[in-house]
Amino acid sequence: MDDYGKLAEHAAALGVSIGVINSNTFQDDDYRLGSVCHPDPAVRRKAIDHLKDCLRIMDATGSRELKLWFADGINYPGRDDLTDRQRRLADALDEVYAALTGEQRILLEYKLFEPAFYATDVPDWGTAYAHTLRLGPKAKVVVDTGHHAPHTNIEFIVAFLIAQGKLRAFDFNSRFYADDDLMVGATDPFQLFRIMHEIVRMDIRPVAHRDAVPGLTTGLTLPPAGDRPRVLVTTGTSVGDRELFDALAQSLVEAGAEVLVTTTPDAVVERPHVHAIGFAPLAEVLPEIDLVVGAAGSGTLLATLANGTPSILLPQIADQPANAARAVAHESAVLIETPEQAGPALSTLLGDDRYRAGARRLAEAIAEMPHPEDVASRIFDARPTGRV
Repeated sequence: MDDYGKLAEHAAALGVSIGVINSNTFQDDDYRLGSVCHPDPAVRRKAIDHLKDCLRIMDATGSRELKLWFADGINYPGRDDLTDRQRRLADALDEVYAALTGEQRILLEYKLFEPAFYATDVPDWGTAYAHTLRLGPKAKVVVDTGHHAPHTNIEFIVAFLIAQGKLRAFDFNSRFYADDDLMVGATDPFQLFRIMHEIVRMDIRPVAHRDAVPGLTTGLTLPPAGDRPRVLVTTGTSVGDRELFDALAQSLVEAGAEVLVTTTPDAVVERPHVHAIGFAPLAEVLPEIDLVVGAAGSGTLLATLANGTPSILLPQIADQPANAARAVAHESAVLIETPEQAGPALSTLLGDDRYRAGARRLAEAIAEMPHPEDVASRIFDARPTGRV
């Protein structure tokens, strides 16, 4: 091929585009002891130059991704130094990564047992992940479903790489034939389902509850706040301590707040500026308040952040301390250790714009996530049989 630009034009005329560019560092006789890991610097230079040629092809065709599979390895112990080979691999990847432009990316593939009999230089997903993690955000992993040890939980690998932002592509092969002779799922279709389940899963926007259910107060008319900041005190469904509610409400009122408590009137001491509003749907309440005081339960905290509202957090049980720590780290909340600290924390939050700015930043990020209804539609539209 002399003109890759014309190839791209021809593809466009056919209604397709050039996808991943696959490098070839294994068919030349010079690569018998490896390519980028070869002990001879001249052979390594030849391989790296080929990879850079691939980048130029990407420039000409508009492709954004270079797929790297290295048939590098040794067949006998002592034939080369394992550590040195990893260093050479890292150096080569560094040079190619530095040559990337625009939205170009490197995709690193692995093979468990191909082709070296003793040691393959990129033998598993962990090695590929480590190298791409070191390189940076433009380096991703290709998962080969046919190249894992028996009983490996491939869907775990997929889920992990998705969570780390490092999964980009697949080779859908079967472990029973390793490479391109049998597709994944041909003998174990449920495995393919489990893998696809992790692929379909995605970030879902947290949405505050608004539907009517038994015991839920809807159609609220909130009391006027006047010049006082309106503060919602809610500890969710798992923490309902009258003394806790009372101590929080008292401290907040003394700090000048109009306090709404999501509990029944008999669960909180009656005092001026304190209003028990029952188990109200957050979707109705959050737009009307200035601040939330809670225990950092995941449902309430995510709904609060989605609304761009800062919080005062007094975690009690389970995952609440961890949730609170994350919110504090994003400067969207203040952590307190006793209910009496709620009032001073209110003054801190209202007097420092960075907390409201931090909550707004998280709200903007959450708004970019797909709505649960969109995700549900995508899953159901993809069903091949009409049954879940």
